[in-house]
Amino acid sequence: MYIKSPFPCSLVPQLHPYLYGYTPNPPKKRKNQEMATKLVLPYANTLLLLFLSLSPTAIASVVLDIEGNPLDSVSKYYIRPWGTGFRGGLTRASKPGQLCPQYVTQSPYETDIGQPVRFFPADGTQRGRIHLFSDLNIAFGPSFCRSDGVWSLTHDPYTGQIEVSADGYLKRSERNLFQITPGQDPRINVYTITAGGVGMFRPLGIFRDYESGLDILGFSYDIEPLQVVFVKKTDRDSSSIQSY
Repeated sequence: MYIKSPFPCSLVPQLHPYLYGYTPNPPKKRKNQEMATKLVLPYANTLLLLFLSLSPTAIASVVLDIEGNPLDSVSKYYIRPWGTGFRGGLTRASKPGQLCPQYVTQSPYETDIGQPVRFFPADGTQRGRIHLFSDLNIAFGPSFCRSDGVWSLTHDPYTGQIEVSADGYLKRSERNLFQITPGQDPRINVYTITAGGVGMFRPLGIFRDYESGLDILGFSYDIEPLQVVFVKKTDRDSSSIQSY
């Protein structure tokens, strides 16, 4: 039996969607949705990149100071030995009878926080944050010894120890390369500093130079690795250092 449709043939294409239970978006609404999509997509890509940069892998590779903030190559930091008793931070000092070179030493005074350093990525490609296992120059800054105050490995012919002096220059040299590596307790942002220049990186420690009475940073097979934390220098600090 044929039943005549109550709608004119010209209206059937327009009513067809309604017969199937859905309502098409009006042209104006579709235009607004397309515009919103164009506006949201660029920000979505930015948020995705930000999420990836904050992934656990990326965060784990960044060195943190004692407050949990990433180390950067612009700020200055005090290096404080962790768990070494009543002694101070790392500084530089001269051996008796010779002004230069100066050596990286640990202050014997607990209230002495040491002298701040800066970290310079050796490859020059890292800008900003300092990463674990990356080659670095570490520098106190210029001194009266007419150097950049860069940490450098040196051999003491009298004691046979490998010591860290503070008379180097900012350049990529095996004697000037250091790395920051995870310490014994990563929960409190403790690290060790390792030195190269001998075919492999070895952790640094403190040993007593009995001739000079200094506690000098260096390494040998019987020195326990020094555990350190990094404290960012602020404008309120009383210690001063010549600007870079």
